[in-house]
Amino acid sequence: MAWSWSHSAEGMQNVRDNIALLPRDDLEVIYAEWKACDAVYHKAIAEREAMKTELRELEYACDENGDSTAWSDEEYDRVQELRDELDTPEPTWDSEAFDSDAYATAIEDAKFLNYDQLAEYVAERAEEHAMCDNGGFDAWVCPSGCHTVSFSSREELEQEETE
Repeated sequence: MAWSWSHSAEGMQNVRDNIALLPRDDLEVIYAEWKACDAVYHKAIAEREAMKTELRELEYACDENGDSTAWSDEEYDRVQELRDELDTPEPTWDSEAFDSDAYATAIEDAKFLNYDQLAEYVAERAEEHAMCDNGGFDAWVCPSGCHTVSFSSREELEQEETE
């Protein structure tokens, strides 16, 4: 189970600082995970927009009085199908969605970003997503929570280790 963030500005800065300490390989994987989830969402939005365009074009084909008798049986069925499909809720971003092809592409793309760009991207996406583990000790820095960093500072973490 995950919780939503509600931490102090200091805790949020600690997350950014701790992300900046992650190995480059981890940042590349996390970057690609975000991109893989985004790809599924963007594809669903594009498909919905294409359906809206197709419906508008078919509806435009009606005569001026809105008489649908100008449609063939196939066109009429398609209009009904599109209306039913578009009567469903808009697609939402889903942290469990994953596009393997987009992931593979993003892993390669990440190699062309410098370390600071990767860390900044991961930090911004983590802040947008604003999820953490139960108890609120570790911030999720990837969509599914398999990569986390602490809300505590590096100094606090080192101090806890010595106690």
